[in-house]
Amino acid sequence: MSRLVRCIEGHIFEADKSTVCPICGAPTARAEGPLTAPPTQATPPAVPPPAGAPPPSPDEAKSAPTASAQARRPLAPVLYGGIAAVVIALATTGWWLRPASKPVVVADQHNGVPEKGEAREAPLDGKSRGPLDDKAQKQATPASRDGKRPEQETPAKETVAKKEHPGEKVAALDSGGCIAGAAPATLIEACGKLIEGGKLANKALAEAYYLRGGALRDGDKIDAALADLGQAIALQPQAAKALNDRAYLNISKNLDSALTDLDQAITLDPQFAEAYCNRGHARWYKGDLDGALADTNEAIRLAPDVAHYYVIRSSVDEAKQAWTEAITDSSIALEKKPLSDSDAEDAYLNRGFAYAMRKIYDRAIDDYSAALRVNPKSIPALTFRGGVYAETRRLDLAWNDFTEAIRIDPKSAIAYFKRGDLLQHTHRCEQAVEDFTAAIGIEAKRYEIPLARARCYLELNQVDAALADADAAVVLAPNEAEVYTARGKAWLRKGNPSRARADFGRVIERQPNNSAGYRLIATAEVALEQEAYAHCPTRDNQHALDLTAGGEGSSQLCLSGPQYTEALAALDEAIKRQPNEAESYDDRAIIYSRLKQYERAFEDYTAAIHINPKDAPAYNFRGNIYFLKQQYDAAIADFSAAIEIDSRSSIAYANRGSVYALKHDRARAISDLRKAVDLDQSNENARRQLKALGVTP
Repeated sequence: MSRLVRCIEGHIFEADKSTVCPICGAPTARAEGPLTAPPTQATPPAVPPPAGAPPPSPDEAKSAPTASAQARRPLAPVLYGGIAAVVIALATTGWWLRPASKPVVVADQHNGVPEKGEAREAPLDGKSRGPLDDKAQKQATPASRDGKRPEQETPAKETVAKKEHPGEKVAALDSGGCIAGAAPATLIEACGKLIEGGKLANKALAEAYYLRGGALRDGDKIDAALADLGQAIALQPQAAKALNDRAYLNISKNLDSALTDLDQAITLDPQFAEAYCNRGHARWYKGDLDGALADTNEAIRLAPDVAHYYVIRSSVDEAKQAWTEAITDSSIALEKKPLSDSDAEDAYLNRGFAYAMRKIYDRAIDDYSAALRVNPKSIPALTFRGGVYAETRRLDLAWNDFTEAIRIDPKSAIAYFKRGDLLQHTHRCEQAVEDFTAAIGIEAKRYEIPLARARCYLELNQVDAALADADAAVVLAPNEAEVYTARGKAWLRKGNPSRARADFGRVIERQPNNSAGYRLIATAEVALEQEAYAHCPTRDNQHALDLTAGGEGSSQLCLSGPQYTEALAALDEAIKRQPNEAESYDDRAIIYSRLKQYERAFEDYTAAIHINPKDAPAYNFRGNIYFLKQQYDAAIADFSAAIEIDSRSSIAYANRGSVYALKHDRARAISDLRKAVDLDQSNENARRQLKALGVTP
């Protein structure tokens, strides 16, 4: 007898005869034990890039910002290219549409299962189409009352009587086709005739609506299916299965209604493990992660041998960023029998994701490759693995995975989005914009895509386009701090520091401990103060100063010069909130240097170097202060450290060459100054120094 499962789109098929749904091609929708060893890595598909968009090579990646430079970009992704960080953000919002991210009703064996292609779930008469069979109901572990996972030990055997759902016992329907197990088309026609005939009693009529509703759902006629399930519930209010099924369809349409139905189903049958699992998913969607964990715990307590529930709980673990628990639950699921292809794929995906977040990249790749062996058309596996390849600088392999995902599903917004992200972070923004535009055409309601395109437009210096995309991202996600970060940066580039300052303030309103937001406020405040002094005379025309122009306050402002009080206050707050971020000390030191408070600047650069010994700019700036203090050997040591960290720093070579010149070390001075010009032909300081030494640049 075949075991029936349901794919993520709701179609029923036989799990032991197919790896994917034969109707739509989609895959199907946790038990204690040791961790399983990761599978052997599969060779990724080699997909040639489309014309005009060759994959970025590792050499091109060298031009990407250094670690210290990336750290200076507020709210920039922590990991390379932003891809792994984007994975976290999107996985926790459910955009991936990974199989485990949708509630899945797993069908079970029942009497009279027809051949493949004619399967329909059992009726409301107690022959459950839920995930539990009699054997699965016979074991239980202690209940978890505090949202924590039950103890990881073999549960004591305890018989749990299988309970008929109240009000679900009905007589068999007419043999004309409105029976459990009939093909969907047959069910719709036969049950429709019985319903329209007006001869069925309440319970039988409810059964007809229920069966037709399931068939309509299998045909993707969701609204009609919901209407039929609603009729079944109206006729038989205590039908827990109908409540559960309606909730399943409503989770993506009417979350509160779904939760209400699931609450009622569980009240009617407190041992309905499938309903607990679905309610856990609904709570996950709502953001109630503790409630989701409690429900998946209860589903596992009631049915400890159902692999699917561990897979679902691993998804909750991921949302809580409990990576170790996610690895454990996924590994347990992979040890359970029976294990559907759908659950195997999901378990590998979840475990691979957790390994990636723990930076155990080889195991992550192994798990994603295993998921692809289960389902070679798995878009999540390809896009996740591509993200890890990008993170580990295997850029050609990352390109191949993203491009293969697009080939398999040209409507995959996430594949276009991630390939665009790869292009952006290898400085191919023109091509990245094309991919982001394609993604927006497919999925117009995700703020992450216009936000990414806005960043690309800024890099291309298309400020108005960047502002338009940032505005769109704000409309789509007004509570997300990063959309205001992007728009504020665009306003700064546009020359409007006032509006930029307002947006950066909105960042802090949403994330009070966001030190990068305070640094951006400082940047805007510096720009505002410089704007206020724009009318003041320069040193060359200081004699032309009109002390009456603009009033007494204006003249006093020009005489006193910028004080950067608000900028310093913002940086003080950034350091108070996050005292171990070198960037805040760097930025404050720059302002102290502008104010000629060199000792304070020196202290801040030293603090930045202590926190981040690879902070090349901090060494370079501190070397300048040593130079001003005429401590030339110390200056040379700092400039050399900057060069060792960033061998392409034209400024560091020019600075060191200048000090060598003062020390009358002509050969070293000329060597460094020539290197500075070679690295940057526009380095006028190095050119002037060479001319002073009698050397043609």
